[in-house]
Amino acid sequence: MAEYDMIKILDKELGLGCFSLFAITGGGGKTSMMYALGEFFSGTEKTLITTTAKIFPPSKNCSAAFIGSINECKERVMALPPNSFITAAKEQTEEKLIGYDPEEIDELAKSGAADKIIVEADGSRGLSIKAYESWEPPVPHSAQCQIVVAGADAFTGPMSGAVAFRLDLLGERYGIKKGEHLSAVNFAAILSSPCEYLKNSPKEAYRMLLINKGELLSDTELKAISKCLGISLRGYDALAIASLKEDTVYDIIKLGRR
Repeated sequence: MAEYDMIKILDKELGLGCFSLFAITGGGGKTSMMYALGEFFSGTEKTLITTTAKIFPPSKNCSAAFIGSINECKERVMALPPNSFITAAKEQTEEKLIGYDPEEIDELAKSGAADKIIVEADGSRGLSIKAYESWEPPVPHSAQCQIVVAGADAFTGPMSGAVAFRLDLLGERYGIKKGEHLSAVNFAAILSSPCEYLKNSPKEAYRMLLINKGELLSDTELKAISKCLGISLRGYDALAIASLKEDTVYDIIKLGRR
């Protein structure tokens, strides 16, 4: 059984447990982070996993996903016993669950049916850095905590379609070219942009940047990236460099929004 040491540490250091509605955006580990949070919090609270985009069903037991309208979802969650965990969506295709509108999530949160609602509110095709289209990301307005995820492999190798989602738009907007290496300063600017990663972010939400896949970084790279992001990021309350794969936290910096 997973221990979720990474989530335990983040919760202890950053007080994640005080929030009831989470929105997870970005790329490079969103779905893994969502399920890790869900299973962790379900040890003590009634927890709902859902999406405003599209997600893969739970890997351990696909039949565990509840499919139905937001009202049916509300009724199902209210009937659950304490300390339970459910994944819900409006529809299901052969491969993915299709989620609810952000406004529907807001109404569900207002009902108090679940103690914790964790929403994947973005899509990136599993890639670690992305450029945003006009309709993204569909973040619920009442989200209390937004966790922005980015993959450390955006720093360790050349830019390519295997790392970046919509590399052509990143090139148009920021001059990022295929084959070049992305600096932490440039990535910090993209991550901090209200036109990119912080677009549609609720003003009052606690914002944490999670750099996942930290196991790919050498000690020297980790220290340099942590220092640079800690200085350069704007609009975030905390930075964590961690590894969902290794269930490890390498660094946590409390930023204070600026």
